[in-house]
Amino acid sequence: MGISQHGHSSLPVPPDALRFRVSNSRDVKEFLDVGERCANDLRTAINTIGRDIADCQAVLDFGCGSGRTLRWFVEKQPGFHGSDIDAEAIEWCKANLQGMTFSVNDSLPPLSIREPKFDLVYAISVFSHLNETYTRAWLAELRRVTLPGGIVAISICGPLIYRATGMDVGDLHRNGLIFKQSDFWKDHFPAWYGDMYYDEIGARRIFSQDLDLVSYVPLGVNKHQDLLLLRKPP
Repeated sequence: MGISQHGHSSLPVPPDALRFRVSNSRDVKEFLDVGERCANDLRTAINTIGRDIADCQAVLDFGCGSGRTLRWFVEKQPGFHGSDIDAEAIEWCKANLQGMTFSVNDSLPPLSIREPKFDLVYAISVFSHLNETYTRAWLAELRRVTLPGGIVAISICGPLIYRATGMDVGDLHRNGLIFKQSDFWKDHFPAWYGDMYYDEIGARRIFSQDLDLVSYVPLGVNKHQDLLLLRKPP
């Protein structure tokens, strides 16, 4: 286990296995750089809609893994919470990211939070891997735990990523969304986990049914995934 040399130098870095589960890489610098960019991108996007993370009383990182993004919010004002299906990652976070609250969630809702609590909920590279059934279930759950007027920020794989894989982006635009399970995911994860792609029309259709879409930012997270900023109606 190493020590971060980026910003929060006193924070331990998760072991190889936990870093690999987040990004299919064991490179420490990549883990830290990507997490820092995601945190900065999220902060910037929230500011563009007239909000400030520092003004939030409670923030949830849904699918926090071993804290790749959350570590960059340590010592900030809001009460930060993290939830993930990976029990080992959550135990690591509890032991190493002090001042934050963590819990393990199942593959389907509910979360352990009993009532609306969060001013901001964000999910980075989570809905980019869920099939439509699981997407709708978790979207409803994140809406449930968000306070009226609160923001739900979700990253997704958009048309540019789909085109970069060598697939015909016309198929994506005809369908609005496409779920694929590669041989890699089939060998390691259940059938509901794979690669989910959206174009903007498909994303609006799925994500803005019960939430108001405030902003759609192409390549808004890590210059890779598109970012949706949604608001729970008052």
